Amino acid sequence: MTVTDFMLARIAEDEAVARRAINSGADLVMTPTDLWNGPGQLPVIKGRRLLAECEAKRQIVEEAARLAALHPDGLATAPEFTGARKALQHAVQLLALPYASHPHYDETWRPR
Repeated sequence: MTVTDFMLARIAEDEAVARRAINSGADLVMTPTDLWNGPGQLPVIKGRRLLAECEAKRQIVEEAARLAALHPDGLATAPEFTGARKALQHAVQLLALPYASHPHYDETWRPR
């Protein structure tokens, strides 16, 4: 599993939680801070805001994947692409940090 695959799966899970809240009429989500290892809660957030956050994260992750895919063909080796590719990869690693306690999180993704 890549960090891209991991993040897209977590985003899909978060979207499902938000949609359930919205469809129930509550539109409020209490997100566990440590879903995989025990209780704890973040402040209540709006389901619609969580959906917007998911969409923003998805765009970052997909753009990072798009630029990474250009590299093997030699299409993104110019310095401006290399810098952008590295910056987006770092951003995806940072986005994965809140999920570090998830059983599928790989410590090699942790930014240095």
